[in-house]
Amino acid sequence: MERALRQQEQVEAQCKQFEQRILARGTDAEESGLLLKELETLTRAANVKVKSIRPLPSQRVADYRKFIVSLEIETRVNGAFELLNAIDSSAKILTVESLTLRALRAGPNLLGVTLVVSRMTSGEGRSRLPM
Repeated sequence: MERALRQQEQVEAQCKQFEQRILARGTDAEESGLLLKELETLTRAANVKVKSIRPLPSQRVADYRKFIVSLEIETRVNGAFELLNAIDSSAKILTVESLTLRALRAGPNLLGVTLVVSRMTSGEGRSRLPM
């Protein structure tokens, strides 16, 4: 019985942590800005050259809001893997929606990478998206 109660407490604690990771806290512009800031931090840590980064229109998906960013980078193969791993393990729960790789002739193992990255949030924040 004690074991079941401990497991239940652990599950509840994990649910609260997850909720805090996806809960919207600001307006759509603020949430989009937070996603841009997170990607900027991740690209710096992975030491990749950002060619462009731009937010795309946010979307409503059921009870969630989806914020989307298009990102173009140049990097060596290992830099692309580092960035993808950083996105996958981000505390913000980011999703790579699409990925395009192309070899660049400017140097050996140099890639041009185009990513579309999204973040889902729950709750209304401080503004509501049109339905």
